[in-house]
Amino acid sequence: MLSICFWISFFPCKNKELQEKANEYFEEITQLAKSNSPAFFARFQEIYPNFVSEIMKAEPKFRVSELTLCAFIYLGFKTKEIAEYTSTSIYTVKSRKTNLRKKLNVPARENFDVWMRNLGGNKKTLPIKAGFCIIIILDYASTSASVLCNKNL
Repeated sequence: MLSICFWISFFPCKNKELQEKANEYFEEITQLAKSNSPAFFARFQEIYPNFVSEIMKAEPKFRVSELTLCAFIYLGFKTKEIAEYTSTSIYTVKSRKTNLRKKLNVPARENFDVWMRNLGGNKKTLPIKAGFCIIIILDYASTSASVLCNKNL
């Protein structure tokens, strides 16, 4: 299971079925990422539809490989893990992250991984482990939560 940074708040999920389904989807997308499956990014878009639209607002000319790296970062994978799962070097991942930082105009003083997960102060629900959901500060949280409920995730 991924470890998520300290800045995330934990709230018990009220709907056990919703919580279990969300955790199942999170585990599925994590396994696809770890196996470097070609289906990873497509499934990521299905589970987190607002993320890609938000990142594309910031930089509409992203390549799929760049968006896939953004997805890895958003899910909380560390540079070393991304390198391992994508069969690239740590240096390559660091270089690609630097290029993303430049394209997105993220100041050097900001932690890029945290910035990516915050995406400028918006809200999004991200499952973590049994009994809990995480609220990440992203702008479409209530919309995402209702969509999540409507889809019976």
